[in-house]
Amino acid sequence: MTASRSVFLQEAVRYALSFKAEMSGGRVTSVGSRGDMLHEMSIGGMLFSPLLVIAPLAFLLAAATRMVLHYLELRRYIWKEAWFDVAVFVCYLAAIVYLFGD
Repeated sequence: MTASRSVFLQEAVRYALSFKAEMSGGRVTSVGSRGDMLHEMSIGGMLFSPLLVIAPLAFLLAAATRMVLHYLELRRYIWKEAWFDVAVFVCYLAAIVYLFGD
């Protein structure tokens, strides 16, 4: 890497950190450190996405919701059942990510 490119990168990082400090009220955290991200899980030395656990859980909740609505005979009021099922799944998935995110 040339010296001018190295100086440019240093200035860009310094500018980004100063902008981040202004936006966060003077607190500077390390670059790329977000507290709300999901991290991969290590099982047997292999890394897995947390969606491997979260997606089936959201699916089970959506299936339970579908069964409850069917039992209460409220499914007849839903216009497009497939779109409703997908929307319920996505809402449960978003809620689980929000609740269990770091």
